[in-house]
Amino acid sequence: MNALVVSEARKGRRVVRLKSGDSGIFGRATEEIKTARAAGIPVKMVPGVTAACAAGAGLTRSLTERAVANTLVLATGTGAADDPTPDSTRLSGPGMTTALYMSVR
Repeated sequence: MNALVVSEARKGRRVVRLKSGDSGIFGRATEEIKTARAAGIPVKMVPGVTAACAAGAGLTRSLTERAVANTLVLATGTGAADDPTPDSTRLSGPGMTTALYMSVR
């Protein structure tokens, strides 16, 4: 993806990397931005609505409802290559709303 963005921008095309939700939440935005900037390509990042907030809105529920949840945790369910299973149990409990992104197991 990084090479494609740079290649198309160098052709003089305006490149839009459209991602669902907020591109700054558990995406590869940092890698793509660094690659584009290293190639001298200007970058503008436009925030979106992250999936957890959209899900709450879709359910007509607050993610931090008074007297129910005073903590909101956004975490990835996918670990790093050297530690493939994150400790998800520490991320949930009474008074917490937890949204796990990219969980596969």
